[in-house]
Amino acid sequence: MKTTRAAWRGLEPVHAMIYFVPEGRRRYTDLGLSGRAGYFTPRSAAFGLASAELVIATFYSFNPALVRQALDGARDTTTPQQVLAARYAAAGEALRRAGIHELPALDELVALTRRAAEAAGEHAQGRPLFAAPRRAALAGGSGAAAVARSDTAPGVPWERPCRLPAEQGHRGPGSPDSARRHR
Repeated sequence: MKTTRAAWRGLEPVHAMIYFVPEGRRRYTDLGLSGRAGYFTPRSAAFGLASAELVIATFYSFNPALVRQALDGARDTTTPQQVLAARYAAAGEALRRAGIHELPALDELVALTRRAAEAAGEHAQGRPLFAAPRRAALAGGSGAAAVARSDTAPGVPWERPCRLPAEQGHRGPGSPDSARRHR
């Protein structure tokens, strides 16, 4: 469990940064998403045109009325594909700004993370945010290294190959904390 926890702690900031970087807010605003719509719409876009009920069930720790309100009108403004493209472009910009493309071991880190994600794919039950984009992510592209080194987002986003089941969130049942409690 120590190795899993260490890997999660090392990778979680790379995943979580998209919720806080100005590149994301700017791109979501450009699509007409503001406030909480700029959180829930990109976060659930991998589901495609999912119902509010599916998003509410997935983000069970949030007030359902808050989620529904955030999603109201988002589909009138943009599509899941546009939102995902904006999210991945923002992630690439933020990673480049942080200098991740200069890490000497980036390609090795991405390869190891991809192997972990592939192995974790056998245990995706209960982890919809891991399972939804997994197939497309593992089918092609070179992930983080390509996005961080390019000026445009590639066909396969940086974060999808890097997702581990623990990415589901430290509050959820797939978290390292939860696994430790249920040993």
